[in-house]
Amino acid sequence: MKESKPEFYNRIVNTKWPSPLPVPSDQEAITGAKRLYRKAMGRPWKGEVKVTSGNRHTWIRGRTMYVNPDGWPSSWRGIIHGIAHWCHYQLNPRDSNHSDKQAYLERDLTDYALASGFLTGALKSKAKPKVKKDGIVERHERLMNRETSWEAKLTRAQNALKKVQKERRAYERRHKDRIFIK
Repeated sequence: MKESKPEFYNRIVNTKWPSPLPVPSDQEAITGAKRLYRKAMGRPWKGEVKVTSGNRHTWIRGRTMYVNPDGWPSSWRGIIHGIAHWCHYQLNPRDSNHSDKQAYLERDLTDYALASGFLTGALKSKAKPKVKKDGIVERHERLMNRETSWEAKLTRAQNALKKVQKERRAYERRHKDRIFIK
């Protein structure tokens, strides 16, 4: 007896998820969505990524990927489901939206997310420890940088002035009969 589509989908995708799913932070959701897109499409996402909320699905509209960290069905499942559907449509435009290929793609993305530690916080950004500098040293460094910058600007200005003066002299020599020099 052949299993139905919902049974097939439950068997290869839904049974892999643990029951309490953690909700990712906005930063984790963005990072994870980009990595899932790269995994599915074989190339990085180059557009804009925006976090959305409420009754909105994770989806790509134009050059913007909208990611809903706490949307339907729940957290990572919703993100993976939306990206799998969109990528499947791009890879197989003539195929049915809920075909077996789409289910297999969603299964592969689910396996990737679970193996990569998306649920355990592997995507959290590592905050770099801030080294507190002495205020006097910081201000001295800023002054040195400003001085270097202005010296470079002065050199460029002097060179530009020399060039303009050279051009003016050549122009005056060439057109001395028509120019009244004071």
